[in-house]
Amino acid sequence: MLPGDAEALRLAVGLLEERLRRLPAAGLRGSELFVLATVEALGPEAFPTAIGDRLDMKRSNVSAGIADLRRRGFLEGDADGSDGRRRPVTLTDRGREALHARDAAQDAWLVETGSAQLTTEETGLIRAALPLLLRLAAG
Repeated sequence: MLPGDAEALRLAVGLLEERLRRLPAAGLRGSELFVLATVEALGPEAFPTAIGDRLDMKRSNVSAGIADLRRRGFLEGDADGSDGRRRPVTLTDRGREALHARDAAQDAWLVETGSAQLTTEETGLIRAALPLLLRLAAG
């Protein structure tokens, strides 16, 4: 890949990510959705420290965000149980629904916008490039 190609790819991916992030999603801010998605990705290892490490957030910000999302019914856990052990943070049904709604809104926007702005051939080129982009992202 040439340097100019790398710059163009970085710009295109960044613009697309920003556009998708601006779509409405269950009344949640982008940072809140990132926390929910990280909790889902980490599964049983979703403790505040791991969430903060993954999102490069300060512990105090993570703790405040988790407390707010828990209060609003999107998360549960991270409290000391009766036996004194902490539990990982987990998504509630409402949290899972919010993530699924975000994914559905983003998919719908991509399908609608892609159909309106790209030719069938261009759509095929993007489809063919997807495995390459995923391999690149995997490092």
